[in-house]
Amino acid sequence: MKKFVSACLMAGLLTCAAGAAQVGTIDNNYPGDTEAQAQMLYDLGLFKGTDKGFALEKSMTRAEASVMLTRLLGAEKTALAGNWKHPFTDVPQWADKYVGWLYQNGLTKGVSATLYGSQRNVTCGQYCIFLTRAHLDADSYQGTAFVDNDEVRQTDEEGFIRGDAVSLSARLLSTNYAKNGDESDRSVAEKLIDDGVFTAERFKNAAWDVLPRDYSNDYQYDGKWNLIASPFVCQIADVFQISDDAVHGENAVSSDEFDSCSCCISLLKFCSQVSHIVVVVTITFCLAETNAVDDAGMVQFVTDDSILSGEDGLKQTAIGIKTGRVKDRVIHSEEG
Repeated sequence: MKKFVSACLMAGLLTCAAGAAQVGTIDNNYPGDTEAQAQMLYDLGLFKGTDKGFALEKSMTRAEASVMLTRLLGAEKTALAGNWKHPFTDVPQWADKYVGWLYQNGLTKGVSATLYGSQRNVTCGQYCIFLTRAHLDADSYQGTAFVDNDEVRQTDEEGFIRGDAVSLSARLLSTNYAKNGDESDRSVAEKLIDDGVFTAERFKNAAWDVLPRDYSNDYQYDGKWNLIASPFVCQIADVFQISDDAVHGENAVSSDEFDSCSCCISLLKFCSQVSHIVVVVTITFCLAETNAVDDAGMVQFVTDDSILSGEDGLKQTAIGIKTGRVKDRVIHSEEG
């Protein structure tokens, strides 16, 4: 059982770590590549791209960055509806309200007292300052957990492009929001949900295969601190996504509720909740079409032993594990 658990978790982690090609220097090492991150931001209404698509390999001017940043913060409608003053004389009309909104909210200060530098290409360092001001009461990203100096330096040496801006923007959603003394311990994504920019359901649909997922138990106690429930939950950017309730004999397990990252953890939770019943579980890798859990509690998987090394691999194509009751949080098992 222990070997199976270790191998199963390793297989899931390897699958999660397998990433697609990145566009730009910034690499978040997320499940979704740069194109997927851009699509996620687009689906959330935080990014629009160009008439030629997302154009992730293009550079970006400071005026264009002002539009991207305003949209990222869910403030485009507010910016376009208001009259925002700023001291800059080189801002084109199409960017005027975006720059004005950013200036009035302390998110940009221009390159001088009267120039915004609208036609200059924005650098990684400048864009990171914008994002730092968006979630912290700070004018510098240095010393923050959002980005490090070497990452910024290397990106500017390679040339900051829209793909890098997308990666940093996607990273911001998982970053803690602490601006204006906010101590609610919310992520930027949570704040945008609270502000009505998008719903938690819309966020889940957009981010599910793109941002990392955090699986854990949500322990719940009564007034006397007796444990009454410990639902298995998933969070993306600290936003609660799913509650994986206990598996009962009358409930089917749908194949689309499992994926390469969660199937192993879901199986562990299933095993840990077995009590007073005997369940035979057929161990596998590379989850195929999942069958319904019948009244006898049978779950079937398909093995692909090519994932495992010869030394640690499963000796047989399927191994039955007969699971006994849980006692003192220890699962007693024997090979079938």
